[in-house]
Amino acid sequence: MKDHRGVPETKEQKRLEQLRYIADHWDELPETLQCRFDGQVQTVRDFLMQKIN
Repeated sequence: MKDHRGVPETKEQKRLEQLRYIADHWDELPETLQCRFDGQVQTVRDFLMQKIN
């Protein structure tokens, strides 16, 4: 387990660490979970792209 108790992290840093962990263990996830995650990522990407345009 990592010992980050003395280092404050931002929400973005925590989220990036979580996403890296998911990416590192992607092949271990069931296919249905991979599809759900892909769908959620695409939905968020589309939402953010609308806000930019």
